[in-house]
Amino acid sequence: MRLRKFLVTAALMALAFTAGAGPATADAGGSGGSDQARITFCHATGSATNPYNRITTSVAAFYHAGHINDSAHHSGVDIYPAGSFRGESWDAQGDQSLLQYEDCAAPEEPPEPEEPTPVTPAAPTWVDTCETTGAWDYTNTAAYTYLIEGNVITAVAAAGVVFAGDAVTSWTAPAEDEGLECDDGTGDRKIVFCHATGSDTNPYVKIETSLAAFYVAGHIDHTGDIYPAGTFNHPVTGAVSWPAQGDQSLLAYDDCMPPPPPVMVDRCDPASGEIVTVPEDQADGLLPADSEECWPLDALAEVVVMPATCDAPGEIAYVTDINAVAPDLPTAPGTHTVTFTADEGHRFDNGSTTLDVTYTIEPQLDPDDPLCSPGHPNPPNPKVVTEQREATECTMPLDGTAVTTTETRTGSIPYMWDGESWVLDEDAAVWGDWEVTGTELSPDDSCLPVPTDALAQVVVYPGTCTAPGGIDFVTDINAVAPDTLPETPGTHTVTFTAEDGHAFADGSTTFDVTYTIDEQLAADDPLCVTGRPNPSIDVDVQPICRADGIAYLDYSIAITGGTLPATTTLTWFGSTYVQSGLATPSGSVMWPGISVINGEVVSYPGWNTVDGLWVEDPSANLGWTRDAEVSFDVAPSVLIPVEYPDDPGCIPTNPEPEPDEGTLTNTTTAPPAKAVAAKVTYTG
Repeated sequence: MRLRKFLVTAALMALAFTAGAGPATADAGGSGGSDQARITFCHATGSATNPYNRITTSVAAFYHAGHINDSAHHSGVDIYPAGSFRGESWDAQGDQSLLQYEDCAAPEEPPEPEEPTPVTPAAPTWVDTCETTGAWDYTNTAAYTYLIEGNVITAVAAAGVVFAGDAVTSWTAPAEDEGLECDDGTGDRKIVFCHATGSDTNPYVKIETSLAAFYVAGHIDHTGDIYPAGTFNHPVTGAVSWPAQGDQSLLAYDDCMPPPPPVMVDRCDPASGEIVTVPEDQADGLLPADSEECWPLDALAEVVVMPATCDAPGEIAYVTDINAVAPDLPTAPGTHTVTFTADEGHRFDNGSTTLDVTYTIEPQLDPDDPLCSPGHPNPPNPKVVTEQREATECTMPLDGTAVTTTETRTGSIPYMWDGESWVLDEDAAVWGDWEVTGTELSPDDSCLPVPTDALAQVVVYPGTCTAPGGIDFVTDINAVAPDTLPETPGTHTVTFTAEDGHAFADGSTTFDVTYTIDEQLAADDPLCVTGRPNPSIDVDVQPICRADGIAYLDYSIAITGGTLPATTTLTWFGSTYVQSGLATPSGSVMWPGISVINGEVVSYPGWNTVDGLWVEDPSANLGWTRDAEVSFDVAPSVLIPVEYPDDPGCIPTNPEPEPDEGTLTNTTTAPPAKAVAAKVTYTG
């Protein structure tokens, strides 16, 4: 036993030594079993990660190590080919194909590549813009992106992504004349805005484009742009509304900047004979300001004579030559005509610089004239008198100040004989012109400015097959309507009067309203021949507070027996506020007075900020719309009452102050307005 053990150990050492040499193989079966024959086999290691060790050694070493001994630990585990040694043969054992590999393990086959899951790109949306280029609305993804070339947009797959066999991957924009609802001349789908450039010399560029292009370009998020309020019906996300931003008056100018004030000059208007102040570039056809045609008509010439008496002929009593030069005046009895000349820079009432004055000096009365009878005294000289008048009116513009103007005129009143004595003949008085002799300013509460919040309107409904049109409703906010309004077919003009302390938009206290009542439709009118019923219109409005804390007024309009126009106008009454270009039959408009910057509400109707805190102020930010009435112009309708939503999310809040220790704090919160929904049905 000891000898056998030694021999086995020696064989293993020889095996290990041989294994350390470079690999060599020989066919054991073909060696004839000689001691020099070589064999390559796979020795089992018992390791889970490296189960075999590939060994090439002599057949003798292989045999003596007991690799074919059924009782040895190698039995049934090692892998070797069939062979023989010194007359003893053995069969191949194990998977013979593994003998060719260095680690007796077949290399792993690469996994079959997974077929990618086909994807179908989302179709982009063509947004009608009434422009030749249009606008594509699309979203790039990790699987594919879009490429626009000309009027074609193509989906491009990312690496490793395949499109489904039936997937559409290319789209062509429609031609401008194929189904596009372009501008119909009313401007409903267009918008004019001022785009901020950031330049000090040219701060804005004025652009006119479609609502779609304006919205897709993100201009409502450009805080420096100036644009009017509007609504865009996005084909994917629905209606989007925004309030006006910036100084709306700048939209009227080509470069969004007011032109420099014109150079004003004084010129003579020969047509009126007055001095006018006009822009220099509009002075063509006018004369220099010192032209004779515009000299003031303030020259006055007059010769007043005294009548003859029993003792002497008549004589010149006095001469008036204001801003004029009198000639030498004949004093002999008779009729004389003399020419006065106006001073330089003045004219007479006839527009001329000369004026002929005729006067008559009577001869002395005849001794047998009744006036010369004994006891009849000579008449006294005419009485020279002076009159004054005052006029008070408010200065313009109204500022609480009145101006009182004093005017004076001079005249003479002759005497007449009444049979007993000389008395003044008032009817024969001769007066000069009124002249301003003084002005005085004084405070006057009646001249304080008044709010221009009076509103007058007469809304009519159209004629039908069975009756003429008529008055639907009358708006008289801070105004008084006439006692009666004509209701017969035809065009009528009536005058509304503003209530005390109010004025209309033009600053006046009266306002003329013209309205037309239609005749009944003729029996052969197409609307009547076909038996088409009169249209019926339902209007629903709903104040709502959205999750973003912005209040909106949702509306829907339904018509039966008629066709709605593409857009409508919403008018808020209480004062007046108009939102035009609203889509039909339904939509949503942001509540007037709300402003949003970068997604944050910065103003609310009826609220203001004082020292960084919200303070309720009904006059701020169109606060009157919190409790107002609205109407749509799609058809005659009554006023619909609406109230600002009372959801706390749409009412500004201030942080709770921390009360001082030992101080009792009492906080009162005014109740918010209640939301009111209304539905009005009009048939006519």
